[in-house]
Amino acid sequence: HPRSSPARRYPRPEPLPWPITRRRYTCEFYPCTLPKLRHQSATMQFSVSVKSVACLLLVAGTHAQKPTTHMATPVEHHGKAPRTAMGSLAPEQIHLALGESPDLMRVQWATFDINCSSSETVVSYGTDKKNLLSTVEGECFHFQPSSSAIAMSLHVATMTGLEASTKYFYQVGGASSHTSKTFNFRTAPDASTLEAHLPQYFLVWGDMGSSLSGPTDSTTIMPYASVEVEAGNVDMILHVGDFGYNMNDQDGAIGSLYMNEIQNMSAYTPYMVDPGNHEVSYNFAYYTEFFRNMPANPEHPTVTTDNGVAPNNWYFSFNMGLVHFVTLSSEIYYDYPDMAADQWEWLKADLEAANKNRTEAPWIIVNAHRPLYCSCDDDCDESASTMRVGILQSDGTRLWGLDQVFYDYGVDLFLAGHEHNYERTYDVAPMENSDSPWKSGYTTQSTTNPPATTHIVTGDAGNDEVGVGRVECQRSTPPHRTSPHLTSPRLESVPLQRHLIPPYTIEPRDFHPQTALAHRVPNGCVWVFTHDDPHRDGRRRQ
Repeated sequence: HPRSSPARRYPRPEPLPWPITRRRYTCEFYPCTLPKLRHQSATMQFSVSVKSVACLLLVAGTHAQKPTTHMATPVEHHGKAPRTAMGSLAPEQIHLALGESPDLMRVQWATFDINCSSSETVVSYGTDKKNLLSTVEGECFHFQPSSSAIAMSLHVATMTGLEASTKYFYQVGGASSHTSKTFNFRTAPDASTLEAHLPQYFLVWGDMGSSLSGPTDSTTIMPYASVEVEAGNVDMILHVGDFGYNMNDQDGAIGSLYMNEIQNMSAYTPYMVDPGNHEVSYNFAYYTEFFRNMPANPEHPTVTTDNGVAPNNWYFSFNMGLVHFVTLSSEIYYDYPDMAADQWEWLKADLEAANKNRTEAPWIIVNAHRPLYCSCDDDCDESASTMRVGILQSDGTRLWGLDQVFYDYGVDLFLAGHEHNYERTYDVAPMENSDSPWKSGYTTQSTTNPPATTHIVTGDAGNDEVGVGRVECQRSTPPHRTSPHLTSPRLESVPLQRHLIPPYTIEPRDFHPQTALAHRVPNGCVWVFTHDDPHRDGRRRQ
């Protein structure tokens, strides 16, 4: 139920305003498992003593419905970073994004002509693969954030008039230039089609590089996740920051490589994103321009990067079936503190509106790159406190903290990456521990109508920041707020339940690809390779 009453005091919840004998809204978290482990998942229990948890699958549907498909053998994946020849009009880097309503879908792609001079920005689409009867023209934008960066043309178009929960086929390009092959997608549900298309599957990860990231090729979950998308098992991907490592590297060739490698997923299912610290170059130009097709913030419509003015895709929100998703920029707190007040005020207004729509979208999920609660390294101390309780002012006060806002407005889940491991908490209410900030927060250890926000870190999709040592992720005694399901030899699905009408579930399922061997979860602690943090003056943890 909405948890926005200012009179309520934690940890005693308000009486439920609805009968609790009806079916229930539920949120369950499943481990995305290896093929050989998926066969053992009948009871939704997975061994996590060896493999890493690299991503998360949120499943929104009725409590009785659980995923039944098996992951196929991963495809071969051998990426390179070639530079597409200037003058090439062949569309590439194709990716979809949800619009403001189910009847919209935005698509973006790249060509390598000069200043959009030769290529066309046209999308043909329809429900019959052989007869793409609808055509729409979009806009083309020149991209070159520095004189040394590879220049390209970025195209964005919006498919309109779409029917909810319907499969569409589409091509991008134009008759006089080059046209892509035919892709397909399924539109988001609306109120009339939602019940018939449950459960919904949202694949969530953070911190994923390209095939050239890390000490060896194919160190990401990409080949495994693409099998799930190709099988039609995913309704939306949510990538919580850090792409390609780094998108601006090799004059931008790595960014193009990454976007081409993700295309076998992003061209078929909406690929929603938020900015991470690794996108900071050129004032976040690569993130901002490569993902122009996100639903831009209407209240604060533009941002400015080294490439110029662009739509504000740093913080925005959208609905997808049962869920109201809110995307924030954690990097504003560290690189652009003058923008923190605007983001914070917008967030409160957005959450207030979302609480009035709980009947249609009962779940509110906020995502950003950096976590508010974690236990891995120094990022979980002062850095996390900056987002949790606010930016420290000259008079010793803190402003624009997120923790109290999440609590006051009933945010159900907060999803983050940045830490290259997986952690999950119980419900966590604000309670700052100034001596040990990483142990802040208080919990009722509730998974049914939890009275505060549950926090999940899922930053293990495959990164390139591998050091020479390992550091214990949960330092000394785990905080009281930490779920014991992280410290048990067995990790099982724990549904978060909300007694609403009508009732559904969201289930988190964790992912253990064979290639991501950097981390493991042995009895009571998480180990993670050390890595450099650009906000710690380049110092490496020992």
